[in-house]
Amino acid sequence: RNTAKTFYAASIFFEILSQFGELQPDLEQKQKYAIWKAAEIRKALKEGRKPEAGPPGGDKDDAPA
Repeated sequence: RNTAKTFYAASIFFEILSQFGELQPDLEQKQKYAIWKAAEIRKALKEGRKPEAGPPGGDKDDAPA
């Protein structure tokens, strides 16, 4: 649950940054990933399953740095 909160906080941070100007494409991608990951973790916990590590599809090589 704390990890989901951390990803959500990161997405809010990126949203705040966007108030000062357009985000670079890599930062936009990281914001979308943070939003997705927070939702995915919460959904997994709600369903009673262990959240999977990594990006959608489980391909760890495509994860944003």
